Amino acid sequence: MQQSERLQDWTLTRRILFRFFSVYFLVYALTIMITEGGNDSFFMKIWNKPVTWIGRLLISPQYQIEVWPNGSGDTTFNYLQIVCFFILTLLINIVWWAIERKRTHYEKQEYFIRSILRFTLATTMLTYGMAKLTGNQFVPPMNYQLDQRLGDMSPMGLAWTYMGYSKAYMMFTGIAEILGGVLLLFRKTTLLGALVSMAVMVNVVAMNLCFDIPVKLFSSHLLMVCCFLAAPDLSRMIKLLITNSPAPPSNYWYPAFRKKGARIAFTVFRYLLIVLILGGNIVSLISFSRKPKEAVPLAGSYEIVDQKFAGERPASLSLFNNWQKIYVEDRGMLIARGSDNQIAGYYLKIDTVKKTFTAWAEEGDSLELHYRQGQDQRLTLTGLINKDTLTVELKGKSRDSTTLISRGFRWVNEYPYNR
Repeated sequence: MQQSERLQDWTLTRRILFRFFSVYFLVYALTIMITEGGNDSFFMKIWNKPVTWIGRLLISPQYQIEVWPNGSGDTTFNYLQIVCFFILTLLINIVWWAIERKRTHYEKQEYFIRSILRFTLATTMLTYGMAKLTGNQFVPPMNYQLDQRLGDMSPMGLAWTYMGYSKAYMMFTGIAEILGGVLLLFRKTTLLGALVSMAVMVNVVAMNLCFDIPVKLFSSHLLMVCCFLAAPDLSRMIKLLITNSPAPPSNYWYPAFRKKGARIAFTVFRYLLIVLILGGNIVSLISFSRKPKEAVPLAGSYEIVDQKFAGERPASLSLFNNWQKIYVEDRGMLIARGSDNQIAGYYLKIDTVKKTFTAWAEEGDSLELHYRQGQDQRLTLTGLINKDTLTVELKGKSRDSTTLISRGFRWVNEYPYNR
């Protein structure tokens, strides 16, 4: 390993842009991308007061944080936090300029900052890629969705259903993210990894913007980090791809150690970090592949064809109250569709030994019924409510009866099948 001999002076524009985006992305990575613990982490809590102050300045003098980041990363808190990041970045840049205003290049700082950002970006790309391979990010269309009107879907729900429908396409996008992440782990393939990740993230950002998926800020920042990593090689890429002129090899500064022990320690540290990042994702993938997928008892869609109950229903009990259909889903979930076409979710536990069907939403809103399966996907549920008998007759519907599931893939299509 040899230290680069190139320590050329940078232009003023490059120095300003490097200082600004280096600080901004490091602050963002430390707060959003690296920090464990979510909203309870130290690096998230320290922004509560600055966000409140900026909110009172920009939104209302009485502004208070009402919603913290959750499944949505595009909350008012997040946008105000970005403003705080911007202000902090400007302040740090002013101090940095005052201390090093005579410095003409940042070759050494560039190496360490790029290393932090590429490892952080690589970890994020690998995490999302593995989530697609394991099916943890998108799931196949649920039973209730197959019976849902398209107009009742949200844009995000439509996008999630689209992605989850095809396992092959989901794996394709996951492999692309993993490829970008793996390439970013190695110094010599950083540019290629940044370009692959950039291509992936352009699609992700477009999807988030066009389908109102609330991770627009996060995905946009990942795309900007990709651009930041690729930016120093822009002139080389222009020569290679546009002007068709010779492009010199990249010649970034790289630390060289005179002592053999220091060189070995540095190399071991780098590859140990790579092994930890890759190893964690590989272990999760292996454990998922070895985990047997248990069949969900009674899974499917059911239409309520008859319901008998002569007693007085408790006011707190919503189960089987004006329901038209029920959907037994994976992961212990029961979805009910009412006469007004609105849906509601409940927890569900089915005991195949005792033949019990237990659904609940909260305390006071639970019901245990015994089930009996008949022919032609018939299902009968019986139980007691305040010593009065409730009987529900249901007619099941196969997933394969829907065109979306039954059509599948065909190499030969004599005519377009667009329904």
